[in-house]
Amino acid sequence: FDMMFDDIDSNLRELGVGDISVGKKVKKLAESFYGRIKAYEDGLAAADDEKLRSTLARTLFRDAAATDTALDAAVAYVRGQAAYLAAQNDDALLDGRVTFSSVETLIGEGVR
Repeated sequence: FDMMFDDIDSNLRELGVGDISVGKKVKKLAESFYGRIKAYEDGLAAADDEKLRSTLARTLFRDAAATDTALDAAVAYVRGQAAYLAAQNDDALLDGRVTFSSVETLIGEGVR
């Protein structure tokens, strides 16, 4: 997280954003980031898929019209990856040894 926002800060400066504006822009991006994290956590914690589904429709697909098939696949993928990550060894995660499941494993062949 810190490295990501340090990089964003550096890139904004390279793009010519003034020193006074950089902090405001980074703060806005951080608020958006934390808001999405909270929305994804709430969606994953919900008993049904509706909250996660609406969050993904709003954040992943934004202005694009998402089909039911695409939303179903996105929900299956996010839930599957969350479960896959939760099953990994904490020490491996802390050491930066993170693996992800394949898309095909989580949502099936032919769904893209």
